[in-house]
Amino acid sequence: EEDSAVEEFTPLVFKLPADGEAEQVAKGEKVKIGFGPAQCKLPKDCLSESDVMLLDSGWEVYLWVGKDADRSEKLSAFSKADAYCKDDPRTMNLPVTFVKSGYESSEFNAYFV
Repeated sequence: EEDSAVEEFTPLVFKLPADGEAEQVAKGEKVKIGFGPAQCKLPKDCLSESDVMLLDSGWEVYLWVGKDADRSEKLSAFSKADAYCKDDPRTMNLPVTFVKSGYESSEFNAYFV
């Protein structure tokens, strides 16, 4: 589905290890577009400070880097996020936002409790 056709989506959080495949670590409840801030509340503790995580919110992909993430995870994060986006027509043209631990935007934090 193209992004403009997506009216609701279930946000997903993945761990991006330096080697190996992305591993889903959390799944939220469906969120509808156009209804203000995210209504889905993922557990904030699914973001591990020692890892790099990817949040697919449905309309934007966030690449979150924990403060203790391994250098190799940090270096491979963008290519893994790019591969994730290219894997599905829905995500192919979504913006990817880099988020550093401790500097999360209110839009990013709206997905978590």
